Amino acid sequence: MLQPRFLPGFSFSADGFLIELKDAIGQYFAQDIINRCFEGRQEFCSAYGPDPAGDRELFFRASPFNFARQTVRGIDLDATYRVALDEVFGNAPGNVTLKALGTRYIDNITDAGVPNVIPVDIVGQLGGSSLPKWIYRFNATYDTDSFAITGTARGVAGGTYANNYVVCSNDCPVGRPPSIVSQFPTIDSNRIDGATYFDLNLTSRIDMGGGAKGELFFNVTNVFNGEPILLPETGLAANSTYSDLLGRSFRIGIRMQTR
Repeated sequence: MLQPRFLPGFSFSADGFLIELKDAIGQYFAQDIINRCFEGRQEFCSAYGPDPAGDRELFFRASPFNFARQTVRGIDLDATYRVALDEVFGNAPGNVTLKALGTRYIDNITDAGVPNVIPVDIVGQLGGSSLPKWIYRFNATYDTDSFAITGTARGVAGGTYANNYVVCSNDCPVGRPPSIVSQFPTIDSNRIDGATYFDLNLTSRIDMGGGAKGELFFNVTNVFNGEPILLPETGLAANSTYSDLLGRSFRIGIRMQTR
C-alpha cells in the first residue's frame, strides 16, 4: 500500500492475481457440441440426437468433463482520499471521502485439451459467461455527525460479443477448414457498448432516546435509468451479470441500534 507523506489522507494499492487450474471441471453446451461434431469428432456427434420425449427437435447430453487447463489473471486497484473540511475551510464541518475501485482482467483462457480446438482469451467479451476488461466503481461521500451523502458511479468497459468472431462484411475469408469456420465464424459487427450507472444515498442520523441511535436513509439506484448491456441474442438479450436490469429504483428505511 502506498501512503505518500506529501498527500495526507491518500492511499493506493495494487494487487495482482493469477489463478491456474489443471483438470478444471467444465462443460460443453449445445452450440459447442454441434461445432465439434461439424469438425468430425464423433464423440460429440453421439452427444445429441432426437428428443425421446418429443418436446423439442434435438436433445443434448451436456455432461461435465475435465478441461486441460484454465487461467485467469488480472490486477485489483484501490485508491482512497479522505480529508477533514475544517483543515481546508476552517470551521467547515464534516469529511469528504473519495474512493475508486477497479479490476483490470488480463487473461481468461480455457484450454479444453480437445485436439484442433484453439484456446481463446475471452477477456473483454460481454456475451456469455466471461469477464470485461475493466470493472470499476467510484464513491464520493460527504459525512457529518448528523447526515451523510454518497454518490456512486459503477460500471464495466465496452468490449466484444465474442472474441472468436472474425469481423468482415464484403471481403470475408474463404477456403477455411471446417474446424476453423466453426471456432472462428464471421460477423459484420462485434462491438458491445459498456455501461455506467449512478446511485445516490442520503442518510440522516437521529437520536431515538434512551441511548438508542438510528439512521433514516433514502437510496436511489440507477438514478438516470441507464439501460442494460444489450446483446444480439435470443432470450434475455442482455448481460445479466454486469447490467442493471431493474432500471431506476427507490428504497427508504430506518436502521436502529440499541445499547
